[in-house]
Amino acid sequence: MALLLTLLGGLFQPNLVATKPIKPDFVALVPTTPPKPLVTVQEQAQWPPAVAEAESLARYLQKAWDQLADGTASAELTSNALLVVAQLDAALNNLNPEPTVTEALERIRAYREVTNAILRNIEHAETNKLPPPATKVQVNKTLRLIYQRYQPLFSRVG
Repeated sequence: MALLLTLLGGLFQPNLVATKPIKPDFVALVPTTPPKPLVTVQEQAQWPPAVAEAESLARYLQKAWDQLADGTASAELTSNALLVVAQLDAALNNLNPEPTVTEALERIRAYREVTNAILRNIEHAETNKLPPPATKVQVNKTLRLIYQRYQPLFSRVG
């Protein structure tokens, strides 16, 4: 339940103050060392490319953040950001499939900030009669996938 509240909690808060959200540090989410020793040669060979993939996805979100947070992102950038959030979560899960509760909460908080920014861009497009960058159904589907990935961890803790 705590996971659901953390993940979805920010989606329903009214924007009382029109300030720019705090920029999450997406690159800090990428682990620099393996969670457990890499035993085989294959595991040792796969680690650097997997880290590089996750870092490139995180850097993309870092670069896109200002436009997303301002609500001035193009439809393409907004749609891409939603896809990159899902890909980053999959890449982080590949690097560390059993994160600690603290690591999982850091990931979820960062994803929540991005999905909130994406929803603001969708609302901006709807308000200004622009083509919608993504649908709320797509955002909900992404959030549901993230929820399903982390729900077992939080059910063991709670």
